[in-house]
Amino acid sequence: MKSYIELTEYAPLRISCQVDGNPAPTIRLSRGQADTELDERQGTWLNYTIDTAQCTHTDTYRCSGRSIGFNITEKVININVLCYTSFDCGGNFKSIFGSKSGIDTKVNVAVPIIANPPPRASDFKWDGPVPVSVRTTISRGELTYKHLIRSSIPVKDWNYFGNYTLSYNGQIITKITINPEEISNLKTTDETSILYIAAISLLSILLGFTWLIVTSCVISKRRYRNINQNNKHGGKSIQLESQNMTHHDDEHGTVVAQLDNMTQHYDCVKGTAEEEKYTNAIRKHSVLDGGYTELGLRDQETFYEELKE
Repeated sequence: MKSYIELTEYAPLRISCQVDGNPAPTIRLSRGQADTELDERQGTWLNYTIDTAQCTHTDTYRCSGRSIGFNITEKVININVLCYTSFDCGGNFKSIFGSKSGIDTKVNVAVPIIANPPPRASDFKWDGPVPVSVRTTISRGELTYKHLIRSSIPVKDWNYFGNYTLSYNGQIITKITINPEEISNLKTTDETSILYIAAISLLSILLGFTWLIVTSCVISKRRYRNINQNNKHGGKSIQLESQNMTHHDDEHGTVVAQLDNMTQHYDCVKGTAEEEKYTNAIRKHSVLDGGYTELGLRDQETFYEELKE
């Protein structure tokens, strides 16, 4: 059992806790000031293994044992993982800046890093569009391996605007961009203008669509009224025409009936006259035939008889 363990990053780490007791005690392994439990078991040994140690494993670990009827015993182990300087992705970081230019104008940049042991400020270097002399300091965070690199980058004129790279002993840590404040404001104004134009366009489209619906409804109502009025007038006209046609048909029918009666009367009169004429002709013919017979018979018989005699 050791109270201090130091190892390099990516190396395996094994923590072993051994507590004697009878009956067998309960062994518990925890980490940090928050006393976060990592493992607990019944027996005399507890082994906790980390396959690949990271800088974030640097902390204080506590191994404790307790048994019923006895006091709690514990052992504190300090583990220190040595690691290279690297960018802390979990920290707050601003990478784009807008600035004016001038002899005394500077941009303050804060870069979160992880390093154990703490790096030296003189080993950090900024490279930009032009060679710059940057004042850099290091402040320690809440944890021993967390740090904040603070730098003041000068922006003397327009040649200083552009991209900057932070490196530590030749290893790139991160990059930032410094833009002219006028361009940044212009971009912001342009974005605002675009949003404003988009909002106005959307409202115009909605208003136009609403007016189109209202106009369509009004036109539909007017057409519906006109159709109803036309149907009413058309019905009246049809009734009047029907009445006129009925009246006309009645008159026409009366005339036709009168003509039929006259025709029938004419036919009757004509037929009667023809019948009488025909009857008279028959009678006349009969009289003539009778006369011929009488005359003919009488003459032939008389002439025959006279010749015979």
